[in-house]
Amino acid sequence: MGIFTVSLWVCPSVKRTLARVNRVSATLLAGRQLSRVPGLYDHVRSVLTGMLETAGELRKLQSGYLPVEPPLFFTARDHVIWYALDLEKHTATILVVEPISKVQDSGSGEQEAS
Repeated sequence: MGIFTVSLWVCPSVKRTLARVNRVSATLLAGRQLSRVPGLYDHVRSVLTGMLETAGELRKLQSGYLPVEPPLFFTARDHVIWYALDLEKHTATILVVEPISKVQDSGSGEQEAS
């Protein structure tokens, strides 16, 4: 009778690599706002995917510390994009999308009230 041992079988010709998957999602409100401008979601998703990759690399260089407390924002195609990053899960969530003119109007109103 043969003796069997428990072990993992690994095919030497197959090399496995695990790639991090960066996921970009949007809240219901942000999804509605993005759908009003053709091509804006694709552009924002591309920018946020790049930001996730960059933040992941910066985090490695900073020995695990990189402050990314939400909300964060950037401008894209005359809109302010508010978002949150989760570097542990490799995700970005688009929170709110506002036209720059609306943000400027609310900013000027605050200045007049002061």
